[in-house]
Amino acid sequence: MRKWTSKKFFGINADIKYLAEWLNTFVTGNNRWRSPKYLIGESYGGARVMGLSLELQNQQWMYLNGVILVSPADYKIIRNSGPVAEAINLPYYTAAAWHHKALPSQLQSKDLLEILPESEEYTINTLIPALAKGGFISSQEKSEIAEKMAYYYGLEAKDIIDQNLSVPTGFFSEKSLEGKGRLYCWSFGFRDT
Repeated sequence: MRKWTSKKFFGINADIKYLAEWLNTFVTGNNRWRSPKYLIGESYGGARVMGLSLELQNQQWMYLNGVILVSPADYKIIRNSGPVAEAINLPYYTAAAWHHKALPSQLQSKDLLEILPESEEYTINTLIPALAKGGFISSQEKSEIAEKMAYYYGLEAKDIIDQNLSVPTGFFSEKSLEGKGRLYCWSFGFRDT
């Protein structure tokens, strides 16, 4: 009998490898190779589903008919630092602030589907280029960027400047829910609202 250790299961890659082997065993044992096969991953399961589909294809010769990602969590798979990674959360923060009624009234009164394209356009065309300047951004431009970020985040521009225009998720969540009678918990973040 094989001895199982915690190393076999604790970690994304270990989970993926084990599940691919298990799925192969299940599909073979139940004679389901010709059946349609779909995987679904929710939240942090989204990253595992992406890896599992690749593992099934490359190591088990099992090709899927589809993969469904339901509210996939951001593991910073694409980017983990730099101006894009720092700016890309602005539309998410805008949606969360809108949900919690934390935006300025002229923005809060709009439909979310009207606000998000505006927030996305600002992120791509203004915020990312400004953050790419790093320490070379002028004080005036930094203030203007902070004001507009504050508008989309529902925060104070001073707080954003104090964060050097890079607003961490925990900071945003605490500040956006501050004084609203809501308790922020790390296990239930803004993307789960």
